[in-house]
Amino acid sequence: MLNQNILDESAPYRVFVSSMGGFLAHRHADIELAYCLKGEFDVILGRRRYTVGEGELLLIPPMLPHEIPSSYAPGRRVLTAVLGPALLRDEFSAFTEATLPSPVLRPEELPGDSGELLAALHTAADRAASVSPSDRLALLSALFCIASRLAAALPAGKPDEGGDLCGRLGVEPALELIRHGYRAPLTVEDAAAATGYSKSNFCKIFRTVTGETFHRALNRRRIRAARDLLRSTPLPISLIAAEVGIPEPKTFARVFKEVEGCSPHTYRLSRV
Repeated sequence: MLNQNILDESAPYRVFVSSMGGFLAHRHADIELAYCLKGEFDVILGRRRYTVGEGELLLIPPMLPHEIPSSYAPGRRVLTAVLGPALLRDEFSAFTEATLPSPVLRPEELPGDSGELLAALHTAADRAASVSPSDRLALLSALFCIASRLAAALPAGKPDEGGDLCGRLGVEPALELIRHGYRAPLTVEDAAAATGYSKSNFCKIFRTVTGETFHRALNRRRIRAARDLLRSTPLPISLIAAEVGIPEPKTFARVFKEVEGCSPHTYRLSRV
């Protein structure tokens, strides 16, 4: 599963219109909205599959695993907006503390003026690709309107999907270590210290959230980087092993086979 780091202070939101043709299982620490402008698409949230029809809005809370099954539908158009705490600040918590009977919503069934919300959704779709200052400001205004209307409609409480959100957000520093620090000799103690949990609590929470141990997640990240180097460079396998944080060649070969089912040498030959 991909653990994405999409947004930061310099890019506090992302908005685009696409055909929603498919995306592998992933999660991120931001909220994601998908408004179906035309057609319909399926989404898998956690272990459940939903269909989002034309005129319906999908709300995905932070760190909930989600996947868009690959499909092709001529003319399908979907507005996607990813909003993070850098944009919504303290109000971001409204989306992490909500109980959703269903993540698929119809704007006209939400409390308040549905016309205002629909107008904001279509403004966001129309301005998503624009670079002019006035259009970007109009886009920001629409995003704040959408977020405000949704926050007001969401009841407070513990999220229904995906288990303990505090735990999911709590292991994010460890996932960041894996994403960007995999070349270093990372230990479970390093990851636990980054999250503020004790080692025993960290191991339990990390496995509950990700479905695997910290070392397994770290090794998968290292082997993914090794695959890229094996395909794209002539570097000796021993140097690649050191580059991805597993300097002992025998250990690297064993871990590579555990993850990929073959040796690094066989993998390289199969990609020539």
